[in-house]
Parts: sequence; structure tokens; C-alpha cells
Amino acid sequence: MLFGVLFVSSADAYGVETHALLTKEIVSFYNTNFSNKKVAGELASYLIDGARHEDTNPRYLNHFYDPVNDRGLADGIYKGQGSKYWAQDEDSQTALLYKLFSRTADSILTASQLSKIDSVYYKTNFTWQKAVDLYAQGKDEEAFFSLGHVIHLMEDSAVPDHTRNDAHPPFDDGGSPYENWTKKFDLNNPDTDLAGRLNLRKPILLANLNDYFNSMSNYSNNNFYSRDSIKNFKLPVPDYFKKIDGDLYGLKRDNEDGDYMLGLTKGTFLWASNKIEDIDRPNVLSAYWSHLSVKAVQHGAGVLDLFFKEGEKAKEKLARDKASRPYLGMLMDGFDSLFGGSEDAVDDFGTGTNDQVAVISSTPTPVPSPKASPSPSPTVTSLSESSTAISSAILLVTPAPEPSPSPSPSMTLTPSPTPLFPPNIMLSGSDGTGLVATPAPTPTASPEPQPEADPPPAETPTPTPTPEPTPSPTPEPTSGFLTAVDFYKDTSDKYFVKLSWDKYPFIATNFNHLSSKQPPVHNWHVIIFYLNHEAPTTGDLFWISYKQSDLYRSWGLIAPDGLKVKYPNCKSTMTKGSALILPDKEGDCEALSDNHPSHSHIFSGLASGSVTLEALSENFSSATPVAGQDYISLAYYAFQAGYEPNNYGLRLVSVDPVKYYLREDVE
Repeated sequence: MLFGVLFVSSADAYGVETHALLTKEIVSFYNTNFSNKKVAGELASYLIDGARHEDTNPRYLNHFYDPVNDRGLADGIYKGQGSKYWAQDEDSQTALLYKLFSRTADSILTASQLSKIDSVYYKTNFTWQKAVDLYAQGKDEEAFFSLGHVIHLMEDSAVPDHTRNDAHPPFDDGGSPYENWTKKFDLNNPDTDLAGRLNLRKPILLANLNDYFNSMSNYSNNNFYSRDSIKNFKLPVPDYFKKIDGDLYGLKRDNEDGDYMLGLTKGTFLWASNKIEDIDRPNVLSAYWSHLSVKAVQHGAGVLDLFFKEGEKAKEKLARDKASRPYLGMLMDGFDSLFGGSEDAVDDFGTGTNDQVAVISSTPTPVPSPKASPSPSPTVTSLSESSTAISSAILLVTPAPEPSPSPSPSMTLTPSPTPLFPPNIMLSGSDGTGLVATPAPTPTASPEPQPEADPPPAETPTPTPTPEPTPSPTPEPTSGFLTAVDFYKDTSDKYFVKLSWDKYPFIATNFNHLSSKQPPVHNWHVIIFYLNHEAPTTGDLFWISYKQSDLYRSWGLIAPDGLKVKYPNCKSTMTKGSALILPDKEGDCEALSDNHPSHSHIFSGLASGSVTLEALSENFSSATPVAGQDYISLAYYAFQAGYEPNNYGLRLVSVDPVKYYLREDVE
């Protein structure tokens, strides 16, 4: 992969400025067809600039999607995530690899315009979900800059090289003939005929982003060649042959946009069995561009329409949530107040934008007396902890109590259900320190029946004592998800843990994205092993740890009282630690990053229904384990996306109540 990063620096599809031209045409075509929701001129500039910047090194390695084999770039030398998945994978886009490289294109925005997107410009998360979330928050400039990166990927799907697994580095005989030919079109030298070809055409409207990638990439893959993939796919097949200027060309019928040349053959006779041998001819490449550019604009305009639809729904949902759940509203307002509206409380490397990490807690205080009292203003208290590596600012928000008339009916305070969002606010994984539990129940007033008319004078009623808040429930121990767990020492005096299951993934519990509530594209489950300790009900764990005092690190690979094992991972090396990270499917086993996807167990090793892990000898350096006396216990976790800032979170699913005792001398 390093080789790819260093030497495929021009493996982008259309040139950067050709992307700018196509994006401008997409906006114009969209505005013509959707006059009720136009993209304003300045927002179009952010969209164009975002599309230009998606080719930043080495993001372009993830700009390929072969729909026939459902894969990204994988030619035996270069490898990348499929653009269809990259566009929606926040974990991949925020991996350290992409933070190490500076932008490869200058901005077309003015200094004033750049100041409006400063909070996202140097970030790396430009997914579809991120753009929708920013739009819902009213951050239109940041949203359209992020959306431009997705539009770029859609435009790349209109390049045959990118849908036919053809890496086309520039040192490979000049790279891609098609891309080299199209680079002449840019904002200063547009294709003046493109608008005419779009005349009488309509945007392509589909249900979701995946459908757009499937549609555009299938059209590109099935109907056009790239130079080095002519023989690699069954399609396209010429519908007929024609001699032009003495050369024999294969042609494809197209009733919508007109027939076009597929390529040059080496044959001579029309009736012979001819095959396409070459596409590097100006008339062929011009025919490709005339069709593919139209489809790119039609699909891009449809993606813009989908973005507005999903963005408006997200905006309405956010407004409803803030109105119906005051805790959520205070949480969001607290972050905006504390960090000046910045999208991330902490930057990509864990250094706060103001050197602080925010933990926000809201504990409404019930009215002490039914008598009317003045409404105090919310109090804001900022505390810091110098003992941690990163300072913490705690914002305590106490909402004003509602005044009650005097006298009033007898009031009984009853607890209301615990709010469902968010389940935890935790910006550093630990054994519990730094964890803000789910907010305690908020007492609400329930009036009792009204007194009879003209009752005799009575003393001022006194409310029923306030009930004690009930803490968030702790997951109860449940039976394991595995059919068998075996902890044993074999005849070579090595220790092993063998896990067996009937169906994979054996942990069925999945969590949706914290913000969008949508299921993540990629999923992992994790088992943490403990030696001679019952598995604790430890809550959220994170891959990135911001405090040196944290007891849990890297999803439990470092865990207190953990039993360390080793297993082959997706990087073709060995993962060593107290956690077994399990990819749900093959696409979740990604060697590109150095985060949890690459440290998870190699997927091919999970097909047999069992896995055997060697326990590291360092587990037993202080004492030799005794059969029937020493044991292991297990805790099960599931991945949850959406933790900020750019962190990868686990939530506890259950703990296994069974103690698995050591057996000796197993053959």
C-alpha cells in the first residue's frame, strides 16, 4: 500500500479541473430541473471546491468500484476500498493514513469563503452522512463542501478505468487514454456541446446513494472499455462493425444518446469474427466522453436531489428531537456555546480546539414547593481537572423550574422514563472514570383529582418527597453466544483458547449510528478475555484513548486483568491483546488503515465455525496456571458508529456468567 501511495499520485480519474467543470454542469442541470430548490451561486462554489479536493493523496485509491465483482481497486499491486463504500464509511475516512497528507489542490474559494468552512476544511471525514448532518445543523457551506467529495466519487464512476479495476498509473504506458483526453475540459475551457447533449434529458432519480453508485458504475463498466481491461469482462460486446477511413471499428447501439464507437479492431472484413483491440483513438475517446459526461451529470443532479430530501428530513428530525427532548437541545446548545459552533469538540489527533474535552451533564431540579417562585437563570459552571493529560470542561446546565400558582392542587412527583439519546456521553474510554452515565430520571408533576368546591381552609399542601433517581441499568450477565469455549494446555506446554459457533457472526446485536440512526456500512464484534476474574460490565470502549490513565485501550486489546492472545489479522501480521476483534463480513477486514479493521481477525480464518487462539506466555509469568483452578471469562461488545471526535466506539452487549476452567495436556 505504501508503494501505491508513493507512486500512483496521478491515479485520479477525471483531472481535478475536469471534476470542477462536471460539478458546475451538475449544479446548472439540477437548477434547471428543480427550480423550487436551487443551489445558490456561492454554495455551488463550495460544492465545486469539495469535488476538486477529493483527489487528495492517497484518497484516490478508494475511487474505484467494480460493480460486477462488488469490489474496489484490487489488481494484485494496488488496493483500495470501493468508492460506493468509501463514500459512506466514516471510520475509513478518518483513519490516520489520510490525516498525514496535505491537500493536493489549491482552493478556488476566497479567504472569506474559506473562513466559513474552517472547521471541516482540514478534516478527512467527507462522507454522505457527514454532509447530511452538517446540512441538518444549518451549516450549509460546510455541508456542500463535504457533499462535493461524494459528487466527485459519482463522477469517477463514469470513468471505465475506475469501474473495471484498471489502476492506470502514469508510468504504465502513459496511464489512461480516456482520462488524458478529457483533461482538456475545465472551467476555462468547457465542453460547449455538453448542455446541448443534455437538452430534453432529465435527472436520474433513485431511492438511495447505493442505487446511484450501482447505476452509474454499471453503465460505465458494461458499455465501455478501458485500455487494460478489454479482455477482463464479458461486456461490452460490439453490436456491429463499420469501416471508417479504412479502419474497422466495433460500434454499440444506443437509442437514447446515439450509436457510438467502442474501439478499433485488427480485422479487415466486416463478416469476420472481430474483437476490439484498441481504444486510443480521438474519435473513440470523443464518443466515450459524449455519452459518459451526460450520464455523469444526470446522476449527479439526482444525487443533489436526494441530498436535499435526506437533509430536510434530518433537519426536521433534529428540530423535533430538540423540541421534544430538552436534554438533547441543551446538549447541542452546550457544544455550540463551548466550542463556538465547531463540528468537533476535539480535533483529529485528540487535541481540543481549546485544549479541553467537554462532558455535558443535565440534572433538572424539581420545584421544592408548590408556591410560586422566581425563575432563576441557567447556571454555567466550568471545571477543569489538571490530573488528566487533556483538560476537561464540565458544563452543568440547570433548567429553570416552572412557577406554580399558589394555592395549587396536591402534587405528586413521579419519575419519567430515562431519555434514549444519547446512551452515553464519553470522550475517553476507561474503567468508568470519565464516563457520564445515561441521565437520571427527571421528576415530573402529576396532578391529583381537584378538591371539592368551597373546601374548608387547610394548611398549604406539601409535596410527596422526591424519589431517588434510579441509575441506568447495568447489563445483566447472560449466557454466551458461542456453542463451546475451551481453555486448555496442550502437550507442548502452550495454552490455548478455542471458540466454536454454529452461525457467523454469532453475536447478532448491532447498533445504529448514534446521530443518523442508520446501520453502519461496516460492523465488528469483540470478545474481551479475562484471566481469573469475572468479566466486568464495563461500558463504552474506544479505539483512540485521550487519557494516559485510561485502563482500557484499543477496544480492549489492553484491558485490566485481561488474558492476552494472538491471532492473524487483516494486515497479514499478528494482533496481540486481550480482545478478539471480529469482522462481520469480508469487506470489514481492511488492511489499509492501522485501526480496528486491520487488527481484526483475518476473515478467511473464521469460515470453519471455530477459531483457536494461543494465549501469550506473559500471561503466566508470575505463576503457572493450575488445571481446574485457573479460569477465563468473556465479555461481548458490538461496534457503534457516530462517536465524536472521530472515534471508534464499542458498546457492551453482555457478559458471560460461565467460568471456563483450564484443562491440561490436551492432544
